[in-house]
Amino acid sequence: GSIDGLNIDEDGNFIISDFYGKVQCIAPSGNKHLLFDTSFETINAADIYYEKSNHVLYVPTFRAGKVMAYEIIK
Repeated sequence: GSIDGLNIDEDGNFIISDFYGKVQCIAPSGNKHLLFDTSFETINAADIYYEKSNHVLYVPTFRAGKVMAYEIIK
């Protein structure tokens, strides 16, 4: 898709977002899994920020005019 945000978590996994609202985690091995997808709600994702100390992913949105916070459970 249209990758917009990129961060690395404390385990070396890439967390990527795309413009349409899909956020995925990609392991160094190449395995990936979907963390969440807000595209069906038309909540687009902008750049992302992952705060390692409390495992929270912050996702600014384009059209919704908000910053969403998601706790990433390890």
